[in-house]
Amino acid sequence: MECAERDRASLEYRRKEAMIQRLEEENRLEREREKERQMAELEALARQDVEGYLKNCKKDRRKSLALRAKERRRHVEYMRSQEQRQLYENMNNVRLRARDQRSIELARHRERSEQALEALRHASCTFSTFPSTF
Repeated sequence: MECAERDRASLEYRRKEAMIQRLEEENRLEREREKERQMAELEALARQDVEGYLKNCKKDRRKSLALRAKERRRHVEYMRSQEQRQLYENMNNVRLRARDQRSIELARHRERSEQALEALRHASCTFSTFPSTF
C-alpha cells in the first residue's frame, strides 16, 4: 500500500509538474505571439510612413516638374517676344535707313538741279574779259 501511495503521489507530482510546464509553455508562446503582433504592427506603421514619404516625394517632384515647365514656357514666351521686338526694331532701322538714303538722294538731286538752274541762269553771263563766241 505504501508503494501504491508513493506511486500515486509520484504520478500526482509528475502531473502537476507537467501542468506547470504546459502553462509556462503557453505563457511563453503567448508572449512570443504578442511580440510578433507588436512587430507586425510596427512594420505596418513603418510601411505606411515609407508609403507616405514616397507619396510626398512624388507630389513634390510633380510640383517641381510643373514649376520648371511653367518657367520654361515663360522663358520661351519671353524669348519669342524678344525676337519679335528685335525683328520690329530691325525692320524699323531698315525703313529709317531707306528713308535716310532716299532723303540723301533727293538732297543730292535737288542740289544738282539748283546747280543746273544756276548754270542756266548765268550761261549768257560771263565774267571773262574775253568773251567767247559761239
